[in-house]
Amino acid sequence: GALLRVFGSGLIAALQPQIRKTTEWLYPSRPGYIAQSGLDESILRDSLDPGARDVMASGAKLPAPVSINTLFECFKGPVLIAQGALDPLNDAVDRASKFGAIREGVTVSLMDLGHCPMDEDPSQCAKVIKSWLNKEQVLKSSDVARAM
Repeated sequence: GALLRVFGSGLIAALQPQIRKTTEWLYPSRPGYIAQSGLDESILRDSLDPGARDVMASGAKLPAPVSINTLFECFKGPVLIAQGALDPLNDAVDRASKFGAIREGVTVSLMDLGHCPMDEDPSQCAKVIKSWLNKEQVLKSSDVARAM
């Protein structure tokens, strides 16, 4: 409890001065847009909330994440992974190719965006999602037609 709260407070204190630099790093294609959109200010405001340190500390208490392979084994429906190819936190291109190879029905769309493509360019993400939904609807319609 108390040790985790101290850790959470220390982590927030260390990260707050780096918010602008971090968002510019995470969103490489439109760093000016991120500043203009107010994302930096929103992150700072949220980090000042009295419960923020408890949120940071609670990460240490979370159960181990379920692997993507396990999720894909449980869910057999169509999946869209809209990935930012410029994500500096991982090798996004290699990761995307691995996701696409897991099973049929997984569509990967790589965009020239960073860590959170939906923040960096919401309209491009919306186009990718709409295109995928339209394609899935056409596939579903053709499956129904073949069954008749």
